[in-house]
Amino acid sequence: MRQPILCHLGNFCSLCLGQAGIGDVEKPLHTAELFVCRAENVSIFFADLFGYEEQFNLPGRVDAANWTLRLPGDFEALHARRLARGAAIDLGLAVDLALAAQEHGTERR
Repeated sequence: MRQPILCHLGNFCSLCLGQAGIGDVEKPLHTAELFVCRAENVSIFFADLFGYEEQFNLPGRVDAANWTLRLPGDFEALHARRLARGAAIDLGLAVDLALAAQEHGTERR
């Protein structure tokens, strides 16, 4: 079921992004897939959106540092920096890809 959606989104990416490789849009491509599925609600964890790789929960560990992953006050700048290096999810591109897939007949499954 997901193959036609991914195929269409991949083709759309290659047409619209020219020389950019699929690796450049892998995160928004997978996020776009969420938006064209049958789900009525989609939740994206902030750590994924911002490209955090740090482990924020260490099972079995009880101390003040556990469960303390926080966004800084300049979270917009942080997202922009991480987006520029390909670590964060480009949510705008993901939505554009999902809308384009729907406009071109890709059915919600």
